[in-house]
Amino acid sequence: MRYALRTFALLFMVAATACTNSQLVAQSTEEPQAGESAYRTFALASDFPADLVIPDVDGMRGTAFVVSTADPVGVIPVDIDSDPMRLSGDFEPFLAQEGSGIPAKLLVTAIDRAYLLTSNAVILFDPRTGSMRDFTSAVMPIDVGAGLQNSDGTPSAEVITPSYPGGIAIHGGLLFVSSANFISTQAPAVCAPGTVQVFEIDTDGSTERAGHIVTSGYNPTGLAVRGDELIVVNSGVIDIVDSQGVARTDAGVDVVDIGTLDVVTNIGLGLVAASHHAPALTLDGSRAFIGSAAYGEVYEVDLINRQVLRGDSDPIVVTQGQDFISSVALSVDDRDLYAASFERSAVYPFFMGGGDPLVGDPFEIGFPAGVTDENPSGANTGAGALAVRPGSRDVDYDGADLYALTGYPGSLVAIDTGAPAQEYAGPDDGDVADDLDVPDPPVGSDGEACQGYAQAVESVSYGAGAGFGQASLPEVVMGPPRGAGDLTGSLHVVSLGHDGSITLDLGNCPAVDGPGDDFIVFENAFLIGGDPDAPYAELGTVEVSADGFAFFAFACDTSTYPYDGCAGWRPVYSHPDNGIDPFDTTAAGGESFDLADVGLAKAKYIRITDAGTTTASGTTAGFDLDATAVINGEIEN
Repeated sequence: MRYALRTFALLFMVAATACTNSQLVAQSTEEPQAGESAYRTFALASDFPADLVIPDVDGMRGTAFVVSTADPVGVIPVDIDSDPMRLSGDFEPFLAQEGSGIPAKLLVTAIDRAYLLTSNAVILFDPRTGSMRDFTSAVMPIDVGAGLQNSDGTPSAEVITPSYPGGIAIHGGLLFVSSANFISTQAPAVCAPGTVQVFEIDTDGSTERAGHIVTSGYNPTGLAVRGDELIVVNSGVIDIVDSQGVARTDAGVDVVDIGTLDVVTNIGLGLVAASHHAPALTLDGSRAFIGSAAYGEVYEVDLINRQVLRGDSDPIVVTQGQDFISSVALSVDDRDLYAASFERSAVYPFFMGGGDPLVGDPFEIGFPAGVTDENPSGANTGAGALAVRPGSRDVDYDGADLYALTGYPGSLVAIDTGAPAQEYAGPDDGDVADDLDVPDPPVGSDGEACQGYAQAVESVSYGAGAGFGQASLPEVVMGPPRGAGDLTGSLHVVSLGHDGSITLDLGNCPAVDGPGDDFIVFENAFLIGGDPDAPYAELGTVEVSADGFAFFAFACDTSTYPYDGCAGWRPVYSHPDNGIDPFDTTAAGGESFDLADVGLAKAKYIRITDAGTTTASGTTAGFDLDATAVINGEIEN
C-alpha cells in the first residue's frame, strides 16, 4: 500500500478507531533490512508513525519522541546519542489508554510536560515517567453561528463537532488545535468550516477550552507561531483518486492575531493541496515553507509582506509530477531546506544560500513506489515527518543532524547531511513556467542603470519599545522618503525598538558600487532648537549583503557627533510634495553610504539595526525607518 494513500486514510479515518494499550516492542538495527535505508535506523514495532519531535529543551536534545499510531499506540522516546539507537533510558514511553483516540501530533514544552493530540483529545503527560496528567476533550461542539457554508456550497450547521485534528501549537498560556471537520471523506469529500480550538493552560499544565477561530479556508491542518501571530495552513479539500491527492478547494495561509483571535490576513495558494504538516518558519519568522499533498512541490510564503514568493507557477520543485511532500524542515541556521517525498521514499536537501534553491543528492531512506527486482511488492517505504536536531553539530553533538520517519516498515532514520548541497540544473525547460511576474524597472532607469527604493521587507525583529508604524508595514518603508525638515521628524516611519532590526530587499534594482555614494538611508532625525550641531539622533548600524546571508557592516561611530558611518542623525528634506530629489545626496538629507567602504560590488539587501543609543519608551523607541533610496543601481530581470 502506498504511503500517500495510507497517510490520507489515517487523516480521514482517525476518528473512527479507538486505541488499546499494548506492550512496547522496538529494536535498533545496524544492518539495513528489506525496505529499510542504509542509514542508522531504529525499527518500530508499528507502521506509519504520525509525528517526530526532538525538543529544544535542556536535557532532551538527545532524545527523539516518535508518535506511534498502531501497537504500540502512544509516544516512544529514542536515545539518538547511542549507537546503535535504542529506547531512552531517561524517558519512559507514553502508552495511550483505551478510548484515548488515534495519536496525531506531539508538542513537548518542558522536561516534565508534553501534549499529545489525538483524534478526540489533548493529553498532557510527563515524558520522564510516561504517566498521563490531564485529558481534555477536543471534540466538544462549537457554535460557529449562521451564514457559513460547507465546502460543497451547502449551508453549514450553526453548531459543529470538531473532527480530524491536524495541528497543535502553543503561545504563552494558550494552546491551539486545528480541526479539518470533514463531513464526508469519500470522493467527493466535503468539509464543514475549519476551526482552531483555543485552550487555556493552567499552572499545572492542564487545559480547558476557552474559545475558537473559524478559518478562512477548509481543512486547517498545520499550525505554527510567529511572534504574537498564529500561522494556520488551510490545506483545502483533497480527494483521493487512484491513490493520489486531488485538490478540490483552494489552499491558503491564515495569519491570526493571537490577542484578538481574529484572522487578519489570508494568503492564497490556489489549488495546490497543501500538505498537512506544520509550516517550516525561518528563524526570524519572515518566511514559511509548505509542501504539497498532490505534487512534488514546496511553496514559499512571505509572512511580512503577506504574499506568495513561490507558488504553483514557480514552486520549489522536489520531484516531477504526482507526489506527497509529507514534511519540510529548515536547518538550524536556515541554510538548508529539507523536503520529504512519500513516493520516492527520500529526503531532498535544498541549499538556500542565495538566489534559486539548489538541490543536492537525495537521502534515500527506503524503496520508492513501483515494482523492481529489489522491491517486488511495489509498495513504497515512504518518507514521513522530519526533525532537525537542535544545536550545533560537532559542538553540541556528533553525527546525524536530521531525522526522518519511514512508514512501511515504520522506523526512525538518522541522517548525517554532511557536505553542502550540490548545484541543481533544474527540471526540463518545459516544466517551468516562463511567464513569471517581474517588477517594472524602477524609477530613474536608464539602460541597465536604475534608481529606486526598497521593494520588500525581507525580515524584521522588533525590540522593546517598538510598535509605531507596524500596522503599515511593509508599505511604510517602501517608496520615497517623507521628510519633514530641520525642526520635526516625519511620522511616516516604523519604529524598530531598542536593538530592533529590519532587512530590506532592493528587488530588481540592487545597489552597485558606482561613482560616489551608492544608497541613502532616511530616518526622522531633527535639529533640537534648529541647532545643526545638536540633532535628535536615534542611531542605527547599516549592513549590506549580496545574497542575504553574508552581511558587511559599515563602521559606525556612536560616541561623538558627527556620527560617521551611522544612520539616523541627519534630518530628511526630500518629500514627494516638495520636488527635492531623493537621490541627491547633497539635498535629500539622510545618510548616504558607499559600497566601496565595505568592499562590496553589489548589494541586494540592506539591514538596519538600532544602535541602542537612546532610552525612549512607549511605542516609538529605537531607530525610526522612513525609506531607503538606491542612487547607483543595476537592473536585474
